[in-house]
Amino acid sequence: MNQQRIDATTLDPIAEMVEIIRRKTPTPNDHEIFSLHERCKVAFADYYGWRVGAPFSIDQLKRGTRSRRGGEKRVQVYDERHYDHVNYLRLPRSGKPTAFVTHSYRLVDDVEEAVRRDGLQIQWLAVSWYSPEGCNAGLVSL
Repeated sequence: MNQQRIDATTLDPIAEMVEIIRRKTPTPNDHEIFSLHERCKVAFADYYGWRVGAPFSIDQLKRGTRSRRGGEKRVQVYDERHYDHVNYLRLPRSGKPTAFVTHSYRLVDDVEEAVRRDGLQIQWLAVSWYSPEGCNAGLVSL
C-alpha cells in the first residue's frame, strides 16, 4: 500500500479544528466536538471537489451507482472490515459514490488487509479529525 500520507492538517481550516479537538477533553454528547467533526469532513470533501453524502455500500462504490441493490449494506461502522466512523464522499453533480474516509482504531496493517480484500485502495491521512490521538484515518477509494 502507498505509505505516503495525505496531510489534511495543511488544509485550512482543518488544521485549526484538529488542534481544538486534540486539546479538548471529550465529554458525552459534546456538541462542539460533533460540529468540528462535521466541519472537518466538509472541508476535506470541498478540497477534492466532492460533497459529503448519504451512506453507500462497497458494491455501490465499485459500480459507481447511487442506488443499492437488494441485500447490500452500507459501509458499516465497527464491521468486520475495520471501517469505523465513516465519512461518505460523493461526486457533486451525479451524487455517485467516489470514496470514503475511515477513522479506525484498528492497526494499519489490519485495515490495509481489509481494504485489499474489498478490492479497494487506501491513502492514509496524517491525522484523524475524529480522534487525532486515537484513530488512524484513511481515504478509501477504487
